[in-house]
Amino acid sequence: MIDLSVNYGGLKLKNPLVVASGGISKNIELMHMAEEKGAAAIVMKTLFEEEYARKNPTPCFKLIKRKSGQQRATSFYTFEQASPFGPERYAEEVSKAAKQLSIPVVASINCVNDSSWVSYSRLLEESGASAIEINRSCPYSTVGTSGKEMWTSLAADTVKKVKETVSIPVFIKLTPQLSDPFGAAFILEEAGSDAITMFGRFTGLEIDIDKEEPIMHGGIAGHGGLWSLHYSLRWISAVYPQINIPVIGGGGVGSGEDIIKFLLCGATAVQVCTAVYTEGFNVISQYLEFIKEYMHGKNYKSLKDFRGSVCKKIIPTTE
Repeated sequence: MIDLSVNYGGLKLKNPLVVASGGISKNIELMHMAEEKGAAAIVMKTLFEEEYARKNPTPCFKLIKRKSGQQRATSFYTFEQASPFGPERYAEEVSKAAKQLSIPVVASINCVNDSSWVSYSRLLEESGASAIEINRSCPYSTVGTSGKEMWTSLAADTVKKVKETVSIPVFIKLTPQLSDPFGAAFILEEAGSDAITMFGRFTGLEIDIDKEEPIMHGGIAGHGGLWSLHYSLRWISAVYPQINIPVIGGGGVGSGEDIIKFLLCGATAVQVCTAVYTEGFNVISQYLEFIKEYMHGKNYKSLKDFRGSVCKKIIPTTE
C-alpha cells in the first residue's frame, strides 16, 4: 500500500500536491474543483491590505511564446493582483471553505502595517483557516529586489508578529529574487516559520516592438513557466539538508516528473499554479497517478523512502 501522506508544517495532508495562491483559488467554487481532483490543500488568493492591489488591470495574463531555430519556450506572464475582497469578506470565504471542504485551507495575506498583520491573521484564524501563508514574495514591488538583508529582515519580523498572534501554523513564501535564498531560509526558520515555500514568481518585462512599449498594462509583471523549475530545484536541494522545517516546492511544474524532481530534492510538498491555469484542475489527478506509478515501479512505500535522496549525490562546486 503506497502512502502519499505528508506533514506540511503541522498540517497532515493526504498527498504532496497543494494548489498555490492565485485566481485558481479565489473562491469556494474553484476550491471545490481543486479538492475534487485530488489537491491535498489550498492556499487562497492573497488578501492585500492596500486596496489598490485588489483591482486588476486588463488584460492581466499573456502566454508568451518564443523560439530560437527549432527550440520553443513559453512564459506565463501575469499581472494578477490580490483577492478583490476586503478582510471581512475574505474571512467569510475562508469560513465557507473551512466548513465545506475536507482539506486544509491556508489563508494568504500581505499587509503594510504591523497592526494589520496582527489583526488580519487573528481574524482569519477565527474564521477557520488551517494556516497562514505570509506573502511577501509578490513580484510587483521593489522590496523583493532590494537584497537579502532588507527583504529577509522584513519577512522575519512579520513571521514573529504573526506567530505571536495565532496558534495555527505560519508559513512564508520566499521571493526568487533574493541574493541569498540559502541564508534567508535559516533566518526565517529561526524567526519561527513552520515551513517555507520556494518560490513565488519572478519579476519580468515584455515589450511590444511594433508599439515600442511594454505589453498588457504597461509595466513589469510576474513571469513563470517550465524554465523556472531548475532554479527552484537548485535552492531546495541546498536548503533541505540544512534546516529542520519543511520546504515546499513551487515554480516550473508541468508534469508528474517535475513533482518527483521536487521530492527528490527534498520538497515535502509542491505548490502547483501555472499548470492549473493553462491545463485545468485535471493535472492534479494526473500528477497523483504519476507519483503512484513511479513509487510502484521503484517499490517505494512512502514518500520518505526517496525524499531528498538526490541531495547527497550533488557534487559541490568546490569539488
